[in-house]
Amino acid sequence: MQPITAARALKAYRCPGCDRVIPIATAHLAVWRADGVLGDRSDLDARRHWHEHCWRIA
Repeated sequence: MQPITAARALKAYRCPGCDRVIPIATAHLAVWRADGVLGDRSDLDARRHWHEHCWRIA
């Protein structure tokens, strides 16, 4: 998991927790597995961007 600050949030993403858009310039979390069978690069490529609140309640 990596926190993304508002200043670094340069793209809009769709949160998998609530299916709503995370707008540009909104702080959020980038989350990925670290134990996938296809390796670290594949895990990182499959990362998802979550609202902090959605991640906490998931």
